[in-house]
Amino acid sequence: MSEEIHKDMSSAKDAAKKLIEQREENGGLNYDDKEKSNEPANTLGNISNLSKEEEKPIEEKITSLGKRHDQGNIASSEAAAFEAKLGWHELNSRDFPSKGIFYPIGTRFFVKAAKGKEIRHYSTMNEHDPYSVDESLNDIISTCLDIRIPDQIASWKDLKEEDRIYIVLSIKEHSFKQGENKISYKIDCNECDEENEIEIRSDIFTRTDIPDTLMKYYSPEENLFVVKTKTCGEIRLAPPSIGIMQEITKYQKEKLRNKKKLSQDFMTMVLYMVLNWRGLNTKKINDLEVEYIGWPDKKFEVMYNLIDMCKVSVDENITIKCKNTKCGAEVTAPVQFPGGLKNLFVISDISSELL
Repeated sequence: MSEEIHKDMSSAKDAAKKLIEQREENGGLNYDDKEKSNEPANTLGNISNLSKEEEKPIEEKITSLGKRHDQGNIASSEAAAFEAKLGWHELNSRDFPSKGIFYPIGTRFFVKAAKGKEIRHYSTMNEHDPYSVDESLNDIISTCLDIRIPDQIASWKDLKEEDRIYIVLSIKEHSFKQGENKISYKIDCNECDEENEIEIRSDIFTRTDIPDTLMKYYSPEENLFVVKTKTCGEIRLAPPSIGIMQEITKYQKEKLRNKKKLSQDFMTMVLYMVLNWRGLNTKKINDLEVEYIGWPDKKFEVMYNLIDMCKVSVDENITIKCKNTKCGAEVTAPVQFPGGLKNLFVISDISSELL
């Protein structure tokens, strides 16, 4: 009997090892390699004059699980079980603020719990510095989010900026499964004065909808809007990814550091003009700004209105039902993060740990 058990255990280990090796081969991943590296440069959305050299992906070390070509070879239940053993949990992109419509068909999202190293680094956030907050949130995502896009190398930078809060809260929920870092605040019902509690969770937010006026131009093949206009030709736009936001922020900081004039209108519009962060750099953004300065007034008006409709977000208020069953009224309050964003991963109340 012991010999059979030993054989079963050996078979299981061999199967797991084979699956890992297959994933490493297909995704370019080495599970023993934990180092971060620069992301590959590739193509830039609306700019067509990139060189062929820029279009070639740069070989990189991937710290996530990588893309997977063998989805059809592994039964979904077996794959899900394997992911769970590695600590990854799949999310449904339809629950995102963007509803997942700006990602290629078949894109999958996985998150895992933040561990001590990530949390310690996150705890250094300076909540009075927007750049520090931004970097801390991105650091958590870069380690704890894995995006897989069929037939291409994906990066956490492909995540849409407005989906970030959902992902961060999902990571938090997997990091504190026992509710030991609950983020909540109290609000009184206007109808019955009952005190209600609002807990900040990934599923608590109300998503805003893109108006039908723009949705009719949505292209499911390209995962963006292709708008045909009378005087401005064809305009292509989509909400920005984290990668685009990073490059635009870098450009903005450089301008401020060099005490150069900064156009806030351009800073807003360029986020939707660029469709891919790969290959994006200061020179290309500067070229776009020069092009933007030469726009006729009509194009500015059209772009301004299109971008306003294209913005993906969640409602600034949270609405719940009053816990008083005799009342049942809706209780609405602005979204709050008591103690600040740092408390998402740093437990501020340690009273339960004290003797």
